[in-house]
Amino acid sequence: MHQRGIFVSEFSVGVPNVACSVTLSPVGVQLRMRCLVLLILWVTACGSNQVSSELGTSGGRVGAVAAAASGGAPSTGGLKSAGGATVGTTRGTIATGGTSATGGAPSTGGVTNTKLVVKLISAGSYRTCILLSDTTVQCWGAGYNGDGTSIDSSAPVKVTGISNAIAIAVAGYNTCVVLSGGAVQCWGQNDYEQLGNNTIPFSTTPISVSGVTNAIAVAGGALQACVALSGGAAQCWGNNVDGELGNGSTINSSVPVSVTGITNAVAVSTGYYLACALLKGGSVQCWGNNADGELGNGTTTNSAVPVTVSGITNAVALTGTCALLSDGTVQCWGANAGGELGNGTTTNSSVPVQVIGITNAVAVSAGGSHTCAVLSSGTVRCWGTNADGELGVGTMTVGNSAPVTVSGITNATAIAAGNTYSCAVLNDSTVQCWGSAYLGNGTPTRSLVPVDAISF
Repeated sequence: MHQRGIFVSEFSVGVPNVACSVTLSPVGVQLRMRCLVLLILWVTACGSNQVSSELGTSGGRVGAVAAAASGGAPSTGGLKSAGGATVGTTRGTIATGGTSATGGAPSTGGVTNTKLVVKLISAGSYRTCILLSDTTVQCWGAGYNGDGTSIDSSAPVKVTGISNAIAIAVAGYNTCVVLSGGAVQCWGQNDYEQLGNNTIPFSTTPISVSGVTNAIAVAGGALQACVALSGGAAQCWGNNVDGELGNGSTINSSVPVSVTGITNAVAVSTGYYLACALLKGGSVQCWGNNADGELGNGTTTNSAVPVTVSGITNAVALTGTCALLSDGTVQCWGANAGGELGNGTTTNSSVPVQVIGITNAVAVSAGGSHTCAVLSSGTVRCWGTNADGELGVGTMTVGNSAPVTVSGITNATAIAAGNTYSCAVLNDSTVQCWGSAYLGNGTPTRSLVPVDAISF
């Protein structure tokens, strides 16, 4: 069975009141995660509309990716938010990919700095990163946190050399950021050339992706990564066994290659063996592995070039293989063994199905085999697998095929779903996490209800 979403790779792009995240599963872990790997981000300059994505899923939902808009739909494509942290409680203010902010060096119990706020949050298989209002990035979790070491950290550490980030995507064992000038830098493992620089086997600090100078969004999968460019094109690099680079071949590439036929992308999302793009106008196209129907075109046949997801014409954000629509509803497609499609069944679907009871979502993020949404009221609802408490309802169960309300959260602005955990940004810039992972509170732990990871 393929897990759709998390390779937890999330990314985020941030502006005031907007956040995003993406998630993926670690390299070497043969899980297919729906979305996170993810994440796709479309970001513009501070004070303008932004879109962010989360990548990080395999086999199903691509990565949690989303578009974010501050005060309204973004100029290109009208993406609002999906797949990660979201800031803002109105449908116009949405963020995806997950964003958090912490100021200064973290203590073992979290980070406090009243001068900084969390802009974006992204969650992956074992790592979470936040983009702060000063455009620096902090991460915590299992190794490769960007601080020049491969040591695990149970509290946030500052990523070396990043001072102008606008988007972030966390994958399994690598992370990528978009910088304000359009360049992209990545760090972590490079087993399948997912760092995009055609050189070293791994890097504990950020290094530049070859040839990318005008990125607006990024999504990192378990074994590949993708960007949306300012002109509407999309490029991917890394593993390509199932055509997940979208260039019509199945040959890996250590440098970015153009995705065939994509000319108006505003956001991207990646999974373990697939990727998707949100197009200007609200349609979605996907490419790569389709064993569980995760390309959404009514078949289970792989495609090395983009195919159109059936029936979606008004998406405003993308996370894995879920789309947030302009009316506040959510539709998902692909693997569903854990109920991660949210339609009350555990049957896979090769076309989008509507998530039960969600009519006012402002942000969505898909994790390994679960998905979460922030509602306009500030509450958070999650659905899918709950073996590690990732639904945040105080119990561990096989899962829920329909949304359930996360305990105690009433003022969320952003969400990031990881492999076996979830995090939310609150309107006071506190970050709360739940599930099983490094939750950012100073110790590796499991919590069945939200606990403070960071506060300001």
